[in-house]
Amino acid sequence: MVQIVCLTIPLSQGGVPLVARLMGTSVDELSGAGIAWAADFMEVVQLFGVGVLLWVGTKEWPLSPQWLKYEITPKAAAQGGCTFLAAFGGALFLAFLSDVFGGSAEKPIGQELLETNDISTTLGASVLAVLLAPILEELIYRGFLLPSLLKWFKPPAAVAITSAVFAAAHCNPKLSVGFFVAGCAYGGGYVLSGGNLAVATLGHAMYNSAIVVQSIFSITM
Repeated sequence: MVQIVCLTIPLSQGGVPLVARLMGTSVDELSGAGIAWAADFMEVVQLFGVGVLLWVGTKEWPLSPQWLKYEITPKAAAQGGCTFLAAFGGALFLAFLSDVFGGSAEKPIGQELLETNDISTTLGASVLAVLLAPILEELIYRGFLLPSLLKWFKPPAAVAITSAVFAAAHCNPKLSVGFFVAGCAYGGGYVLSGGNLAVATLGHAMYNSAIVVQSIFSITM
């Protein structure tokens, strides 16, 4: 389990420099589009690697036969929308507290790539945020880690632990509370839907889509 979770950390943090080196250049010399699409490439590599580890790991760490339930139905879409609203509401509340106590709003890693006028950069960053990241992260945290913890903990505790690992894996202390709250929303959606991973993935994708739309809208103002 540890290997599967940790795989997301070194590649997400060091993957772009690795791709740049393979291309015979450096991150500083890459364009915004180059960085965005390099990140997409590494996310696909991570997804493949995690898939292999899950295939091997679940043989020695057996879960229920329904551990990877992916049912995309109108009900799941509605539940995903509720999951998104919970995560988005938590983000708005944290932003309100930040304003009240004089904190500065921190941007998630990669949001700067969305706030450009370059179509290729924006497209690459959007693919990463809306499609690849939700699929990969939900597969690991709500698809594998949460069901594993539910074997020993009650749902609230399992969701909280999973969300704490989810927040820590993003390696951004200033945004850790926000990631934890979002993780609780995704985990809650997963549990309340009876273990339907599509609910958490849709909620995650909707949340990231809101960030993409907000970022694109901000550069047109």
